[in-house]
Amino acid sequence: MGSYGRITGQTITFGNDKREYRLGKDCPKDSDKSSTYTLYDMDSAYANGGKSQAYKFYTPFSSSEYFVVEYRKPGKKYSADLDQNMSGAGLIVYRVNPAYATDGNLRGNDYIYVFRPDDTGGMHLRDITKAAAGMPTYISGRQSIGSEDLSKTIVDNAICYSDGRNSGMTISVTAQTDDSITFDVTFPDYANMNLWETVTSQDGTTPLSTMNASATQLATDGNAIYVLAQNTNSSTVLQYDGANWTNLGKPIDNVSSSVSIESCNGSLYALISDYRNNCSVLKKI
Repeated sequence: MGSYGRITGQTITFGNDKREYRLGKDCPKDSDKSSTYTLYDMDSAYANGGKSQAYKFYTPFSSSEYFVVEYRKPGKKYSADLDQNMSGAGLIVYRVNPAYATDGNLRGNDYIYVFRPDDTGGMHLRDITKAAAGMPTYISGRQSIGSEDLSKTIVDNAICYSDGRNSGMTISVTAQTDDSITFDVTFPDYANMNLWETVTSQDGTTPLSTMNASATQLATDGNAIYVLAQNTNSSTVLQYDGANWTNLGKPIDNVSSSVSIESCNGSLYALISDYRNNCSVLKKI
């Protein structure tokens, strides 16, 4: 993401000494319940431990990606101040996708994506210096971000995940001073949506997304889920323990076969029909 510390040109960067906080790792986390919040500027927040500069929000659509809302204001022009190119003071809303933490914003993927007005598709094509949402008296270009209409996309000012899904989260600024900002966060009624969520490891990744499988099968021992992913010549078994995925290897590889799995007495068994050798084999792990 470039050098840390300021909004400048078409990038948003973060102060070295507070980078972990700004990425949402240490800032207060809240649930998907609608409420009113107040945030403070950097000086006020770090001078008083009871005040926050940022909040982190999750929704049921993802257990890994999250959104951070923080209060930032322009620094002094032509100085070393942070954010000297911001057009106005207000809330910056950004999405964090831990799956890309190692590479950052390289190769077309976004570890951090900053929501900005008039986006045409999430490809950083609009002016990030106008990303803030705040009261008109603080020269912010907008007072709200997001849409509860789940059919809306990033083009419609929606707060979206990296796959394009609208989170349904909306943020509306209601009051602002030189060192604080108050805003309402609202969410749709997720409880009545019968939502299915992608199961990922804690870092946001899933091995299933890159597997070429023509057939799958599930098994469980009561503590973990086992997934058999197979195609004509190869089979792979994966374990999900409720927090992370583990690859348990291939019961058979480079052989035309059919495989089924079952758990019994603490072991996982794979029954293999080996078409090339015209036999069946039972293996366990």
